[in-house]
Amino acid sequence: MKNVLKTTILFLLVFFSFTAISYSFERNEANYHRGIVEEIISTKEIEIDGLDDTQVETNLSVRLLEKGEVVEVEVISLKNQRVQEYSEGDRLILSEFVTPDGETSYAVVSYDRQNVLLILFLVFLVLALIISSKRTIGAVLGLAFSFLMIFTFLIPQILSGASPVFISIVTAIIIIPVNFYLSHGFDKKTTIAIFSTVIALVITGILALIFMGAANITGQGLEETMLITTMVNSAINIEGLLLAGVIIGTLGVLDDITISQVAIVKQISEVGEKLQAGEIFARAMSIGKDHMASMINTLVLVYTGASMPLLIIFVNAQLPLNYVLSLEVVSMEIVRTLVGTIGLVSAIPITTFIATIMYQKKTTQSLGL
Repeated sequence: MKNVLKTTILFLLVFFSFTAISYSFERNEANYHRGIVEEIISTKEIEIDGLDDTQVETNLSVRLLEKGEVVEVEVISLKNQRVQEYSEGDRLILSEFVTPDGETSYAVVSYDRQNVLLILFLVFLVLALIISSKRTIGAVLGLAFSFLMIFTFLIPQILSGASPVFISIVTAIIIIPVNFYLSHGFDKKTTIAIFSTVIALVITGILALIFMGAANITGQGLEETMLITTMVNSAINIEGLLLAGVIIGTLGVLDDITISQVAIVKQISEVGEKLQAGEIFARAMSIGKDHMASMINTLVLVYTGASMPLLIIFVNAQLPLNYVLSLEVVSMEIVRTLVGTIGLVSAIPITTFIATIMYQKKTTQSLGL
């Protein structure tokens, strides 16, 4: 009966989480439609006077899935750029708009990748369930709750003009216990990891605030922020938004570090019952240092990989290294990478210390406190 009650509660949580997320998207989908390409009506090339390029115009016949009607859509692109080639059966997302003449027209926004992403998610879910069924269910529920908080609380609050940093911290404080307990169970190990994560997250936020301010990183020159200021009516604190990104981005990796480190301390204390707290701390930190080194390499390479197109542009332009590093778009990534890494690295001794205190009764004497 107890297991049935737990399963029911977890099912309701994930159901309402996904329902709320879907509702938040549907509110903004009034002018967007899914469709399937039924026919490539025509494709023609037009020479552009005064420009060494050719304009490619493609007319598509697209059936709207929601309305069931067939509409004609014109796609215009430049030949020197990558011309998107469409085929019959392609699934697209279209935007609906009214022309100055009062007619309803449609434009291609992107491919409809929903089914592909769903299949990929199901493959991931099945594989994860095969390896670790109970923990996977909790982790997926925790992930659903995290997205629920981000899309129905964090982003709406930022759009309404609230402080991105404050709202991100509040969101993180709500997400951390729910996500951790669902993913790792209700026990002392998870509780220790929660407190350690909150402390490390506060350190990360403070460092991000200090160094982004010292480096005069405002985010005003970035393409994404220019789009935000153009498309969003409300005033958004861009600097705060960048800080919020650091906080939320660091949150996910802290889960792995704090839980792993607490588990290490727990295992050492159980195997070596006669070990003093100082020795437990030292042995756990020895393992944690290896984790720390691999984590640093992983994070730096991940950020470098994500910034590869930008790096190619700068290298191709043959700009001096000191100039490249001083550019805001590069400096911002460096600060975010280093601040996030410092927060993650600090989580290891913090978690190890707290876990040692909780799992060893003679901590104060052996640590000389």
